Amino acid sequence: MQFDLSKEKYLYSVKPVRTPKVRLVCFPYAGGSASVFREWSKGLPDFVEAHAIQLPGRANRLQEKPISCMNQLMEELIPVAKKLVEIPSVFLGYSNGALVAHELAHRLKDNSNLKKLIICARKPPHIRSVAEGQPLRHELCDADFLAFVRSLNGMPAEISDNDELMNMLIPMIRADFKLGGTYQAPDAMLDIPFDLFAGELDIEATPNEMSEWRKYTSGDFTMKTYNCGHFFLNNHKDDLLSSIRKILQGVVS
Repeated sequence: MQFDLSKEKYLYSVKPVRTPKVRLVCFPYAGGSASVFREWSKGLPDFVEAHAIQLPGRANRLQEKPISCMNQLMEELIPVAKKLVEIPSVFLGYSNGALVAHELAHRLKDNSNLKKLIICARKPPHIRSVAEGQPLRHELCDADFLAFVRSLNGMPAEISDNDELMNMLIPMIRADFKLGGTYQAPDAMLDIPFDLFAGELDIEATPNEMSEWRKYTSGDFTMKTYNCGHFFLNNHKDDLLSSIRKILQGVVS
């Protein structure tokens, strides 16, 4: 089933399909735009329609104020998401986007068309991102926050090395980290399968930490690891897409 994407500012079309059997909805990492999934179109099966969520404060929504409150974001996303899950759907969240996907899955938990949650490179909400007593990421001063963002190595050098550009982006990236850093997950478990992907060298979300996501679902649980850090989305794209294809094929089988 199709709907008019031109009216949905939260959606970026990764792979349009006239009669899809399943819909993949991707949620980008903090500071990322929906276009980080742009190249996935060639690696997805013909029966899969794919969209990515475009949050305000970036790309074509650069002039809009970023959202740092999960409840506010959900109020805006739920009407869009209800249209997306009119057919069997899978949510995929990368890093901070995994928390958004998880919360949205809870808000839609009575919809039987939401079949799976794919979580990449993100520890579960009950595990703090920093040691007790230390400021959360979004609470850091600009200089320390900028150093932290650069340490993740998730941006092209021409962007991360440009002080003027990075200073423009700090409010948006900080809002994203506040969105995730202040998120409190619902007590109730989901009952859909979780498929996890982790970097063995990722200090932001170790495989041991990510295995704690088992506590958030009564459904099946799998995890695959890559010998790299946080952004295996870039380093192991082909293998990651191969695994996602198998997951999506299982949804329609």
